[in-house]
Amino acid sequence: MNLPGYHFHGLQGTPQRWSVRVTANYRITFAWDAPGAIDVDLEDYH
Repeated sequence: MNLPGYHFHGLQGTPQRWSVRVTANYRITFAWDAPGAIDVDLEDYH
């Protein structure tokens, strides 16, 4: 998932959430619970 251009990174806070860039303003954010992502959301950061 940590490929160039995706800007994959962890977000601050509890529970731990992660972010992946979709476009300049939009991110997919999610939490991780094996075996997959939960609480997936498309957010406008700006």
